[in-house]
Amino acid sequence: MLNGWANISIQDPGGDISIIDDNEDDTGNPIISVKKMDIYENMEITDWLNENTVIISKENTTLEKMVY
Repeated sequence: MLNGWANISIQDPGGDISIIDDNEDDTGNPIISVKKMDIYENMEITDWLNENTVIISKENTTLEKMVY
């Protein structure tokens, strides 16, 4: 069983033998989880300001188009 890492023996050219024995099926607790997801249309997330705040850009539809 390669994906579960069950009793894998590796012999190095120098004569060392490594045995990996990890049969645990549990992947542990997730590092992050989603509690709530809000949908905002016509916005683009460009960066993170800090760990709780994102920077977004949104088209301003109340102004006239800029002419160069």
